[in-house]
Amino acid sequence: MSATNRRECPRECVRMRGIEKRYGAVRALERADFSASSGEISAIVGENGAGKTTLVRILAGLTAGDAGEISVDGKRVSFASPRDAARIGIGIVEQECRLIGGLSVYENVILGDEGARIGLLRRRDAGKVRDVFDALGTRVRLDVDAAGLSPSERQRVAIARAVCRGARILILDEPTSLLGPHERDALFAAMRLLAASSAAVIFISHKLAEVFEVADTITVLRHGRTLLSRRKSETSPTEVAAAMIGEGATAEPGPRGTRGGLVARLAGVSTAGDGREALKNVTLEISRGEVVGIAGVAGNGQRALADVAIGLLKPVDGTVVRPSVPGGVCFVGEDVSEMDLVPGMSVWENCILGREGDFAAWGTVKAGAARERARALAGDFEIKGGTDDEVRALSGGNRQRLALARELSGAPHLFVAHEPTRGLDIMAAEFVRKRIRDTASAGGGVLLISYDLDELYAVADRILVISSGRILEPSGQPPLRAELGSLMGA
Repeated sequence: MSATNRRECPRECVRMRGIEKRYGAVRALERADFSASSGEISAIVGENGAGKTTLVRILAGLTAGDAGEISVDGKRVSFASPRDAARIGIGIVEQECRLIGGLSVYENVILGDEGARIGLLRRRDAGKVRDVFDALGTRVRLDVDAAGLSPSERQRVAIARAVCRGARILILDEPTSLLGPHERDALFAAMRLLAASSAAVIFISHKLAEVFEVADTITVLRHGRTLLSRRKSETSPTEVAAAMIGEGATAEPGPRGTRGGLVARLAGVSTAGDGREALKNVTLEISRGEVVGIAGVAGNGQRALADVAIGLLKPVDGTVVRPSVPGGVCFVGEDVSEMDLVPGMSVWENCILGREGDFAAWGTVKAGAARERARALAGDFEIKGGTDDEVRALSGGNRQRLALARELSGAPHLFVAHEPTRGLDIMAAEFVRKRIRDTASAGGGVLLISYDLDELYAVADRILVISSGRILEPSGQPPLRAELGSLMGA
């Protein structure tokens, strides 16, 4: 991956034609087409449930398609497993990056690659891995336990791992979801470097500004079909957005609430540990009817702040006041599959998690009543999928809606949302933001932790910054972006 490599003329190396996939009654893909060329960054965009992730999982051998053809370098291929795809140089980094705790970052990179062609197995070759990490802007030590990494760090390690394993067709599914501006810029630089070295980079994103900044070609999926496939120079953000969501498909935030009494307060709170992740003398107040936004680069104490606010983490110093009534505090985290939902359980079972007592009689769950409640929530929160379907079969946006539906159904006094629109498309993200505003309008207090400044400006009543575990307050509200950037780097 040398910056001195000359970029060759783009050459089509992936062609997918007529790809179809069903999950029960849900048609995820309907004769979808896609192509990518070596030496280019090919973006796939589309609203939630459009089939983007399903399409690339089929290309990576993680999911079997029901129909269609895949060609790599002009030869028709089929994959029985991800290993088959990896053998011909296809690598994927999914939204939910899975690393094994108890093993170091280096061990996670080489795990399962004992037969690798590039010889990264011996400890003395760790320098080669370090070089790849540095080239990608992945500032993570190779000897640390992967269990302690933040989601954004896990994601960057997974990207570096795919590159270390020699992927020449690299799929990145929402890779910027948890990255700050500088980290995102470093990732884009690495993507360009990969393309310049004749790799084909397939980039899935719901952020059109990012797509038009870095992509060479853009493919739009809608309802499982390919609606548009153009070179970036031949289209526009307006045309792409129209293809993604249709005409007039916009969601507006709800009315602003009236700020009332105090609902939660952190006073002089510090947590155990060193470095940026530990909270340091944090004081923060949240009132009824208010959305307090927290900006900051990932890995500066956001997770600790959320955990303290909901009572999952006990501070070593300071006091925390929060609602004490049952159901008074609700939470949706940055990884709903890991923190909020049980993928192997049904939609209706996930709907009553933590509220089983409301649907039980004589020690037995009243499944009929629980299913009825799930159907009502699915209608209210526009969740696509059957109540008996396993959560793992739902798209990312629908899982997010399910988590929100369950948490907000009890009208919480305090709602803590940590990166609640991560990886969602335009419409799904707007839906989540509207629900956050609705919660505040109904008199709840909201703590919104987000890495997306546009989201904070659109939703929050006040914006604060977390940097190295400290809360910093801008001089004005709404604050100037330049001041936020300065505070985030403090």
